[in-house]
Amino acid sequence: MQTEVEKPAAGPQVAKKSLLSRRTPRPSRQDTVREVLMSLEEDGYQVLSNTKAGQDRIDHIVVGPTGVFVVMTNDWRGRFYLKRDGWFEHSRMDPGQVVWRANQHIVAVKRRLRDVGIKVPVRGVVALTRGKLREGAIDMGTVMFLHAPDTARYIRAGHRSLAPEQAARITDIIVRRGIPGRVSHRSANRPS
Repeated sequence: MQTEVEKPAAGPQVAKKSLLSRRTPRPSRQDTVREVLMSLEEDGYQVLSNTKAGQDRIDHIVVGPTGVFVVMTNDWRGRFYLKRDGWFEHSRMDPGQVVWRANQHIVAVKRRLRDVGIKVPVRGVVALTRGKLREGAIDMGTVMFLHAPDTARYIRAGHRSLAPEQAARITDIIVRRGIPGRVSHRSANRPS
């Protein structure tokens, strides 16, 4: 904490808090994405944040008229882009890690819903809070990379596929039963 020291004419030194230390803390990048997603609630969406999935946590799960979305917050600096040969790249890191993790979360949510007889598409969104996209949004099949402010617009723009009762049931299942942990390569129904 920074302080300014004023020395009175006679007596001990008195420390005062600097004006800089009185600023309100900046919201986290995940909170920024959550604020963007909360605008969806007026359109009938439910936003579940920080949902436990085994030993991991899913940043956000959005359930509403256009389906089920797993939203990850990414705060990497640098550029995401597709090379001419189709390879997905980032200027500093391996974006394959992000795609893999997003797909793990998608599979975990799908598995929970299928366990109770619900088969709906679950799509992934990576909301970039600091990274840049050279040519705009990048679609990696099951995962879409977008600038964080565009996330709600993307979710709203999808085809309406869930009735309000279906969305409410899915939300209830996720809240009550949670999301299972990592995907195993062996089915629970097969004998070992």
